[in-house]
Amino acid sequence: MTSAATSPGRAGLGHHVLAITGAAMVAAFFLPWIDLLGETLTGFELARDAELGGKRHLLWLCPLGGAAVALAAVSRASSLRALALVVGGGVVGFVAWQVGGGLIRSLHHGAWMTILGASAAIATAAARGGRGWTAAAGAVAVLGFFLPWLGSHGVTVTGLDLARLPAAPAELGLPSPAWLYLVPVAAAVAALSALSPRTRAGAIAGGAIVLAVLAFLYLRVYSFFLGWGAWLTLAAAAALLLGGLALLATRAPATR
Repeated sequence: MTSAATSPGRAGLGHHVLAITGAAMVAAFFLPWIDLLGETLTGFELARDAELGGKRHLLWLCPLGGAAVALAAVSRASSLRALALVVGGGVVGFVAWQVGGGLIRSLHHGAWMTILGASAAIATAAARGGRGWTAAAGAVAVLGFFLPWLGSHGVTVTGLDLARLPAAPAELGLPSPAWLYLVPVAAAVAALSALSPRTRAGAIAGGAIVLAVLAFLYLRVYSFFLGWGAWLTLAAAAALLLGGLALLATRAPATR
């Protein structure tokens, strides 16, 4: 008979890791969450900022949840798994909702054509679907680059317009908009590679490069103003979520 449960030593190590991770989330609340041109704001300061409205109250869940997980881990409470899953999943989910919601609201149809076209090129090539579908998906991604990506009040900018923007001063650490020129090139490679009867690796690589470039630029822009306290909070939340899932897995029934 074999068991999915871990040994007491490994279980104890997992409790120690979760205790440290929960404590790190508490400490991170008092470290810079916003760091813009030398001006910083901690999570504690943001939670007291009335300009954020009702959302500021949600920030208190980070230190309170981290403390609850740490105490549950130290005391070996039976609620540790649930707390780790709720706190870790709650923070990660909230960040994904905020970032994803902002992305959905800000992007125009040209950007979505590029993103969805690149994704479809990868999916159809990997699934060995019709080469015509993969080529069409790559072509849609190319076309989207020349259509509106961003804009408001009737003024829009295309992917090409963004790529032509001058680079920010080097001391700011922002990536050059010229990275965006890789998008239509990689998408074209995906479309043309799909026509080859020998391999579809080029289509998968081309679509992946498009998504990687966009993700890289998006995350670098976020990292420009997010302080290391915010990143530490997100990393701790992800670790709690994974730790909670690991503890949940160790409770699997024994098998013969």
